[in-house]
Amino acid sequence: MNIDICICTYRRASLTQTLVSLEQLVLKPDWQLNVIIADNDAVPSAQPLVDDFARHSKLEINYVHAPKQNIAIARNACLAHSTAEWTAFIDDDETVSPQWLVELFKTAHATNAEVVLGPVQAIYPNHLQNSWMSKGDFHATRPTFSGETICSGYTCNVLIHRSNDQIAPLLFDERFGRTGGEDTLFFEHIKDAGIELYFSPNAWVYEPVPSARSSFKWLMTRRFRFGQTHARLLIDTNGSLQARAKHTLAATAKAIACFSMAGLNLFDQIKWRRWTIRGCLHIGVISRLIAQKDVELYGH
Repeated sequence: MNIDICICTYRRASLTQTLVSLEQLVLKPDWQLNVIIADNDAVPSAQPLVDDFARHSKLEINYVHAPKQNIAIARNACLAHSTAEWTAFIDDDETVSPQWLVELFKTAHATNAEVVLGPVQAIYPNHLQNSWMSKGDFHATRPTFSGETICSGYTCNVLIHRSNDQIAPLLFDERFGRTGGEDTLFFEHIKDAGIELYFSPNAWVYEPVPSARSSFKWLMTRRFRFGQTHARLLIDTNGSLQARAKHTLAATAKAIACFSMAGLNLFDQIKWRRWTIRGCLHIGVISRLIAQKDVELYGH
């Protein structure tokens, strides 16, 4: 069985640690692994690192230069060069556990899943070990469920059956390539095709929390952007003035409720922040519904 592991990168030396962890994967005898690295920098800055690593590695590595500084273009470059039956995505600042692929496929085979998500465990620096951020585990990534149904997907730890006729033609929307949210829309299209998303709780990937992201402001901005992405999906479905007004009123009510709960939990350092961050999501929805410019997280 052929498996492509796709990694989009942009000026991160941590890519080396990512590749080292892939070398340590437990693989079954009939698995053939290929790593596709899409460099999203304007110049091929990651190529020397990749070429040097490949000379001493047992991994099959395919380097692709995707220079438009648009994360959706990089993801699509990965898909364009992926010919395997199964395609996985991880980020260039993550490392995988040795059993990562084994666990993903265990879930895929047990459930006949076409798409399997895994958890991302945040690794906090020493000075944050006893902080509200680590105690609340604000940087961990796991699916959001509605009952037993996963609401949306992500590309930081996922296995996709690209041989599926409904999945194979799908691409990441380049309009979202500088704001983020292209992965959310990609998995929405998969769900619209009637394909369920599954979760493999033991398929661990690890991601360090850098200092640039270790702030309450960053968490609020990120959630605000999530809200903008959700609003763009609502507009794509029905962009009429009446629909926008309806969604704006709903988001306003939810934002008020969240900020009210934040006030009621003001003496709990985790709860008030969690409610405030949720409120920022709804503010993001409102801002995009009234046509404010999207927050750009990529390309700078």
